[in-house]
Amino acid sequence: MTLVEQINRDEGRRKTIYYDQFNIPTIGAGFNLQEGLRDDEIDYILNNRIKEATRDLLTNYPWAEFIDEVRRNAMLNMIYNMGIKRFSGFYGFLAAMEAKDWSRAKDHILSSLWHSQVPARSMRIATQVETGVMQ
Repeated sequence: MTLVEQINRDEGRRKTIYYDQFNIPTIGAGFNLQEGLRDDEIDYILNNRIKEATRDLLTNYPWAEFIDEVRRNAMLNMIYNMGIKRFSGFYGFLAAMEAKDWSRAKDHILSSLWHSQVPARSMRIATQVETGVMQ
């Protein structure tokens, strides 16, 4: 038995929040959420999720590989926020992105329900798509 296996057995391994015997919110293999996460742990999770978003984007929309990095990052930011399933419902936006019609893609973002939910973020992403400059 390895140390990891032993700790997983003794702490438990859960993907969602649970409360331990002292009623402390906990996740994973006994990670006390009241203590929060260290910066390196946040960076690890963030980078993992960005890799997953990139995989999802390029698997579902292989043409996105040929869009400049700044505009592809806008798409990745959207996927990070809403997930690939919801992102895939942006038909007009995706068609405009594939056609490299940045102005039309921006208009689709600004007319979306997502824009009303996260207006500041979506405005920055729409500007990034239109200008090709990180916002």
